[in-house]
Amino acid sequence: MERAPSRPPRSGPAEDDVLKDERLAWLVLQLEAPVAMIAGRSPALTDGSVLLALEYAREKMAKGRGLLVIPGESRKPGNEIGEAVITASERARWEAPVILASGLESYRTDEKLRCLDRIILSVRLLARGNPDGRVYVQDLAGRFARLSSLPQKSRIIQ
Repeated sequence: MERAPSRPPRSGPAEDDVLKDERLAWLVLQLEAPVAMIAGRSPALTDGSVLLALEYAREKMAKGRGLLVIPGESRKPGNEIGEAVITASERARWEAPVILASGLESYRTDEKLRCLDRIILSVRLLARGNPDGRVYVQDLAGRFARLSSLPQKSRIIQ
């Protein structure tokens, strides 16, 4: 019996889309929530600004919270949206549709980075070379408006 050749690891958004995994799609939603909130009160926010903020958050998250202190690193200006995304990632927990007593689960750093990469890709695709536009920001606002009108489907079992 011949063995099928092993497939190379899947990569790229088309084959490894985090939005197909309910758990990771929830994390994407949690990471985009502070962006939507800040965009709602900042009408001048552009897709380019969001992209820079997400890349800031990704870089900072990838570095982790190591004990190594790099001179000048603490003097770099913070980024309100990027910091809000990082905070959201630290607070995010997976909540299954049916929540059991121990039904909350933390996300690993690699999962957070995959989700940030997916969001960054979405911003780039929607902005289509126009970072001064607001295509992604408006799409995000529309998605969150639709979500707020949906009924809750979760039940808590004790």
